[in-house]
Amino acid sequence: MSLPTSLNTLELWDETLLTGIPTVDQQHRDIARLGEKMLKETGLPLTSERFGDYFAEFWQLVTDHFETEEKIMRSLGLPSDQLEVHTREHSALLERLIQANIHSTTLSEWKHVSDIAHELITIIVDHIIHFDLNLKNAVTR
Repeated sequence: MSLPTSLNTLELWDETLLTGIPTVDQQHRDIARLGEKMLKETGLPLTSERFGDYFAEFWQLVTDHFETEEKIMRSLGLPSDQLEVHTREHSALLERLIQANIHSTTLSEWKHVSDIAHELITIIVDHIIHFDLNLKNAVTR
């Protein structure tokens, strides 16, 4: 599965992204919902206070989600190597989000909130597709 060129979380968020773990799926939806709000901010500059608020909320949702997801993975009894790879991916993803935010400030004259939202959502959805969907197998065991 790949991301559509014109990313729209309403089209993007469908049954194929469900992990079968209600808490994880709800957190994914919450992240997507915030991303959708940000995508609508086509003229809002990255230098605005509202962008700072959006990014802080996005960061909080993602970090809370990763913490929850890691607890759930441990409770499912995933093999330690699988848990370690997924946890390392969470750390790498958080670093990518930090870099996207830092990079956005250097481009703030040319980019808007909707531009960075596209980048952030692409990072998260890519993670869901390549990592979180593997949790379906652990749930159905």
